[in-house]
Amino acid sequence: MPNMRGRWARSPKEPPTNGELRDALTMLAQVVANQVQQGAQAPQTTTPGERVRDFMRMNPPVFHGSKVDEDPQEFIDEVCKILTIMDVGACEKAELAAYQLKGVAQIWFDQWKGEKGNDYVVLWEEFKIAFLNRFFPLELREAKLVEFMNLKQGAMSRGVSVRYAHWRYGFVSVDDLCRANGGGEIEEEKGARG
Repeated sequence: MPNMRGRWARSPKEPPTNGELRDALTMLAQVVANQVQQGAQAPQTTTPGERVRDFMRMNPPVFHGSKVDEDPQEFIDEVCKILTIMDVGACEKAELAAYQLKGVAQIWFDQWKGEKGNDYVVLWEEFKIAFLNRFFPLELREAKLVEFMNLKQGAMSRGVSVRYAHWRYGFVSVDDLCRANGGGEIEEEKGARG
């Protein structure tokens, strides 16, 4: 048997000293701490399947495109809320939103994306605009706005209701609101701010 020299060279019958045990435990603690730190720094990558599973756990709405009571704007808003919480990129947002399209809406999406080519990557904003143009055209948005403007707002001021309608139905400017309302009070409000 070779001659072992040094700190750890002792016969099997001799117990280690307290100093040797302390040094060994300190070294072990450092190794464990290094492993924990490396594990914390390693990015947590998720597979596409895990992303879909996480998305589905959030109970996103489904959009068929053929049901009378479906609200396309509400679908976009709810899906966007979920995807923002999940911290999903623009490309994945469009893919996950499309996953919730069924029936007529799914057929539309497949054809729309097919026109762009197999390798084309659809981004969220592009998907959202195309989706709303198809299932919630400007004419319907204007009709919704007029309906909204004719509702009694109670304590809500006219200015607040105009700003809400602008946000909710995606009008670009106050002029769009005026055209949808046929001029009238909104035009006066615009002039007062002007």
